[in-house]
Amino acid sequence: MSATPARSAGRFVTVVLLSLDEWKTAVEGCLYSTYLCSQRALSSMRSADWGRIINFGVVDARDDRAVPMNFPYFAVKKAVLQFTRTLAYDTQDDGITVNAVSPFAVENTVVDVSEYPRGRPATFEDVAAPILFFCSDAAAYISGQNVAVDGGRLQEA
Repeated sequence: MSATPARSAGRFVTVVLLSLDEWKTAVEGCLYSTYLCSQRALSSMRSADWGRIINFGVVDARDDRAVPMNFPYFAVKKAVLQFTRTLAYDTQDDGITVNAVSPFAVENTVVDVSEYPRGRPATFEDVAAPILFFCSDAAAYISGQNVAVDGGRLQEA
């Protein structure tokens, strides 16, 4: 049995060797912050019978495929997507929608663009477009969804 490599705090480690502190850093940085921001906003949104919550996922957290290159980050982002769906269910009668946007590579990412759809990473405007839509009245009946901003990238099987 081989160990699965994971990247935490800028370095690759096996899941078996991942420290509790590295795991806590990933959970606190992505999942706790998503939860705490939502909790803080919900009271006033419920009082107003209106609200929009948009969380950030990541494209490779959408499916059940192993992503060994950065295990803590992808595991927590998968949890953020589940949190998004659950909160959407919990707020469905409150005038609140909860959705997620999951970018692949964004323009400030250091990447070899030759392997990316459309020959470039997403721009900030590409990522902002579904966020603006989810905030609009046109998306009032859309909740619990995740939009991939990936240029049509097809994941390997």
